[in-house]
Amino acid sequence: MRSILKAGWFAGFYLISSAAMAAPCAGFQDVSDADVELCAAVTFIKNKFITLGCQSTPTLLYCPSNDVRRDQMALFLSRLGNQSFLLGGNAFGSPGILGTNDDHPLDLRVNGQTGLRLQKGTITPSVIGGNVTNSVTATEGGGAVGGGGFAAMVCGPAQNQTCANRVLSAFGTVSGGLGNTAASYSTVAGGTQNSALGSFATVMGGEKNSATGTASVAAGTFAMAETSAGFPLQGAFVFSDFLEVPFHGTNTHEFSARFRGGFRFVTNVDGLGAPTRTVGINQNAEMTFGTDVRQMLNLWGTAYGIGVQSGAVYFRTDSVPVDDRGFAWYNGGVHANANGDAGGGTELMRLHRNGNLHIAGTLNPSSDRALKTAFVDIDPSEVLAKVVGMPVTGWAYKHDPDTRHVGPVAQDFRSAFGLGRDDASIATVDADGIALAAIKGLNAKVEAGNRTKEALIVAQSELIAGQAREIEALRKKSAAAVDVLA
Repeated sequence: MRSILKAGWFAGFYLISSAAMAAPCAGFQDVSDADVELCAAVTFIKNKFITLGCQSTPTLLYCPSNDVRRDQMALFLSRLGNQSFLLGGNAFGSPGILGTNDDHPLDLRVNGQTGLRLQKGTITPSVIGGNVTNSVTATEGGGAVGGGGFAAMVCGPAQNQTCANRVLSAFGTVSGGLGNTAASYSTVAGGTQNSALGSFATVMGGEKNSATGTASVAAGTFAMAETSAGFPLQGAFVFSDFLEVPFHGTNTHEFSARFRGGFRFVTNVDGLGAPTRTVGINQNAEMTFGTDVRQMLNLWGTAYGIGVQSGAVYFRTDSVPVDDRGFAWYNGGVHANANGDAGGGTELMRLHRNGNLHIAGTLNPSSDRALKTAFVDIDPSEVLAKVVGMPVTGWAYKHDPDTRHVGPVAQDFRSAFGLGRDDASIATVDADGIALAAIKGLNAKVEAGNRTKEALIVAQSELIAGQAREIEALRKKSAAAVDVLA
């Protein structure tokens, strides 16, 4: 193989490598600074430690006119290979650097198509993956398009816009998908034709969602973190199911969700992972709490709540005797924190913690004949006799010892009349009925007494009248005798 001039060979190789560096001739005394192209080539191979010249002392020389032998060429190519990116990889011993030293982007291509572009920014570079139509237009940089995108004009309301993924402002991110757009510090995770145009906004994916409010979030299909008039909603979270009809938020810092199948939250499971504690809202907007009995609603701590026992719904209020706690029913007014304050409305009813019920009107238990059956006649006089024989005393409830009451105990009432569901309570309707029956019995007794007295009075009147007649007859006889004697 014929010899090759060292200077010409390396100058040609340098031009092929396209890695020019503007620098002096690296101290070589036999390379002229005036030959800019040669000087740059020699400086490049010296800085890459491909060759350090032909002589270092007493004068540093490059020997540009010397021939290059095959053994020297092998060493030079081996050293150059250690400074280049090779098929199959390199072992640089330090971080490898691939890039540019000017304002132009760096493209990585596959089959002639750009797959990844690194683009200059005034603050930090931007990374653009996917289709060549994808873009980051922020001059500050920091934008990222992970991939996706499509050049066909099938996106937009009229399907006449490109499906490129775009970042419009600094530090925005579009992870992938088609036709997605992000603004400053905002993110679109994927999907198609989504836009996160509010600062710090996020679209989690899906189709045609919009997060225009600052720090807003949208996900699903046609979820809009903006009003129907297009006003951005700061801090709004809007989620939507698969229905290609816009679902708008209504207020800032609001959570809105459209799920026509309802909502279900699972807070506990058994050993097999089956839900044991659930809260949901079904498609009729009805709240559901699963099938386990428990106190479902804690309104103010656990001392005030609503729950379900087997076959019963219960309401709970605090038993601490610091004030008149219990349950209240108000008509009108607004909320007031003070216990018993109707807030400008009217208190209709209050169930006190001691079990006393106060109402502002009348208590009307149903007594409709149509609701009753198994009618039997009773003997009012028998009822009266039992009432007379039943103890009636004064007493107080143990849980309310300061309030006095008068009446029978349920056990005596049950024993005397056999009424009610048990011997621990007296139904007001039964007490009223017994009182009315006893009144009827008493009335009958009084009427009977009155009739007896009236009969006696009539008899006495007739006796007196007869006696009066007899006296009158005797008077007349006496008068006649007097006349005869005269």
